[in-house]
Amino acid sequence: KIVPLQKFFKRKKSINQYQTAMKKTLSFLVALCIAGLFSAKAQSASDSSFARDLSYTTINISNLPATVSVTDSLVKTTKILKDIHNGKRAIGYRISLATSKKLDIYLQPTGWDSYLFLLDTAFNVVEYNDDFDDDNSLNGSRIHGLFPAGDYYILATEYNYNSDTLSYTLYINEKATFSTLSYRSINIGDTIRDSLELTDHFLLGHRYDESFAKGYRIQTPANARYIDFRAISYDFDEYIYMLDTNYRVISSNDDAYSNIYGSRIITPVSPSTPYYLVMTCYDEGHYSYARGTFGFIASILDSLPVYYVDGVNGNDTNNGLTPATAVASLDTAIIRADYVGRYYLTDDYTFGSNYIETGTMAEIYPYQKDIRLYLPTSGYNDIFYTDGHLVFGEHGSNYKFIVDSANNTQFSNFFEVYNYCEVNNLKISNSRMDYFFEGDNLLMRNCEFIKDTIEDGFVYSYVPNSHFTLQNTKISQSRCDYFLYFEYPNSSLTLDSCTITQSYAYYFTDFDNDALHSSLTFKNSTLSQNSFEYSYLTDSCTFTMENTTVSGNNFGVENHYGAAYFWGNTTINLISGTWKNNHTSSYYYYNENPNISAQNCGGIWAEEGCTINMGAGFTMGASNYICIDTTSFINITEELTNPVVATIYPMVYDVNIGRNLAYYYEGRPLLNGSATLLANNFRKFKVAQADTADWYLHSDGKIYNDAEPEPPVAINGAEEGTIRLYPNPANNVLN
Repeated sequence: KIVPLQKFFKRKKSINQYQTAMKKTLSFLVALCIAGLFSAKAQSASDSSFARDLSYTTINISNLPATVSVTDSLVKTTKILKDIHNGKRAIGYRISLATSKKLDIYLQPTGWDSYLFLLDTAFNVVEYNDDFDDDNSLNGSRIHGLFPAGDYYILATEYNYNSDTLSYTLYINEKATFSTLSYRSINIGDTIRDSLELTDHFLLGHRYDESFAKGYRIQTPANARYIDFRAISYDFDEYIYMLDTNYRVISSNDDAYSNIYGSRIITPVSPSTPYYLVMTCYDEGHYSYARGTFGFIASILDSLPVYYVDGVNGNDTNNGLTPATAVASLDTAIIRADYVGRYYLTDDYTFGSNYIETGTMAEIYPYQKDIRLYLPTSGYNDIFYTDGHLVFGEHGSNYKFIVDSANNTQFSNFFEVYNYCEVNNLKISNSRMDYFFEGDNLLMRNCEFIKDTIEDGFVYSYVPNSHFTLQNTKISQSRCDYFLYFEYPNSSLTLDSCTITQSYAYYFTDFDNDALHSSLTFKNSTLSQNSFEYSYLTDSCTFTMENTTVSGNNFGVENHYGAAYFWGNTTINLISGTWKNNHTSSYYYYNENPNISAQNCGGIWAEEGCTINMGAGFTMGASNYICIDTTSFINITEELTNPVVATIYPMVYDVNIGRNLAYYYEGRPLLNGSATLLANNFRKFKVAQADTADWYLHSDGKIYNDAEPEPPVAINGAEEGTIRLYPNPANNVLN
């Protein structure tokens, strides 16, 4: 106890008495502090530990993506850390990942400030977090990311030491995709009230990987033709998706209209069919305004309202067909119909200077044969814009929309649609624009482009899961910066029964490095007499060519690698068709190999783990090469006949990647149709175990059962695996 000085003086003690009393007091305080230090040291020795010395409770997460939760408490006897979070209590858990996973680990405390750590097997910190949200208004901690297979340790700790009992729940999720999200069954007409919460799954495949999501399953009735899905939240900016039974996005919406709060989807559906509805947030979940309550209702429409639109300032070349009830303009009709309806243009139509916002569901058709569309002469906007579902032109009809703008430069995009756009029977010529189409999903049928200039991209998408299909479409004498550009993963372009001729693109295909698992497919199509500077796919993408001809194209001075360049575990399926007579105007990277010319470079280059699958119906022209590096493979399938049992494709080169490809190329022909084969080629093999004859690859590129005059050279270790022949034994098909 410390005695106040004034008490000494009130008692009129002498200075000596005061000094003596003070010395006693100080001696007592020193002794008390020393005792306290020894006491604290003794407590620390018994109640504290290094992270590696803690006991860890194993949490089974084998059933992810279902949520795994553990409720626990920090109590007075909980071990205190001496290293990673010194002086703070901690409880440890152990998890095992059989494969790499995108985990979401959330520590939700009950009224106290938590701290979360993830450690590897050497007890090194992999990730840690104090407050999950950016504005620090919450005390919860969250760790999420892609983690490789292996064992990990989770430490639930406190931010500051607190002697109270601190309860919490630890949630472990795997980031959900559309196919792994949990879906609750609801009915048409139900009014749903729900919320996005901190314990919900993050949704992969959305605009962000950190947006919470809720899923619902709904069944359409027998009379369903359209579904009307309306949602609203006053806590966050909601974003809604509608999926088919294969979890593919049919429709999505952020804001129903630019001036209305809330989201709405109206889209065609099949009767008596299940669909999935997903509610998520436009923003990332770590923001406090990215979650909260919401409501929605799904109803059914058996038809759309119909409106007729006068051509206004069009030439009115077809007289007498305008219905008496025609609306003065397309803008007016769309607003009158609450942005939902079927609209018929009754005669030639002139667009105003502002874009037409079609809202949630619009079908725009020509009322009679060949309606001409006149583009604006002032302003600089898109022609059509929507975050909904747009059908432009009627499939199966002989009526067309025709645009001939004589090099008009007054608009940006023809279509900017961030959901679904269907374009039928549209003919555009002599037009200039930034993009023809910018958005998510496009289905184009029976369209034609002649002498058009597209300053940027013909089709362009910067969102995941975009899918473009062009059917029976012709592009000729046109030019663009790039024909196709994808920025994000799981997207696709399919050309089906299309013709592209006498056109130019700086990039024919440009797949960004983030466009993982995207695909490009040519079916029943022709690409001829075009000029492209670049054309490539990268990183786990797929290129498929079926019954398609790629011939007579020039790949320009920028395209040193060859006509088509693939890398990063891309799969190239050459099922059927012809690749021939393509060339480049420069072959700088090949100039140290005398056997290769600019003409030969018009083929396919594949490196860094690519696989080329050649079908029996595919022909590579003798003037074009396929080039691969030693990490890539070519699988060849042929029907066997006698006496010539297989035709091997000419001009396949293996690249020595031990040198810098940018300045040196060393090619050696594996399978060559010319008269000379270099040494160390794989020449001799047996077709089946029971086959006693030796079969030989001859210099004409064919396989016979007699050797050529020069003796075959056995395959050596360096060559092994370059050519793979299977199965063994083979009956009628040899790969």
